[in-house]
Amino acid sequence: MIQVGRREIGIHGFALRLLGIATMAASVAGSHLGYRYEWLEAFGWTSFTLFAFLLSEGVAHSSDKTLYVRRFLLFGIIGELVYDFYKTGRFFSFSNTFLSMRDRKSVV
Repeated sequence: MIQVGRREIGIHGFALRLLGIATMAASVAGSHLGYRYEWLEAFGWTSFTLFAFLLSEGVAHSSDKTLYVRRFLLFGIIGELVYDFYKTGRFFSFSNTFLSMRDRKSVV
């Protein structure tokens, strides 16, 4: 928020979250609708930038940064397990980017 006189001008975090959700929904819709709607998918790529900004702001304003990071790690693991089960039928597969890179490095 930018202070201009007595007023604050800008977008609050909640509005950024809603914008991120809307752009992510556009990305999913574009990927399911086909090649004619690729612009929706490209528009949805901005959601990562918004959520990364919100994450960094959350860490910066947190009183206990270690607890904040642990919570994100826990929910990231839970989300990964659910995603893997939905996509592959198993609770753990190598869809995680860092794990995939680690495995490729060990093969080389």
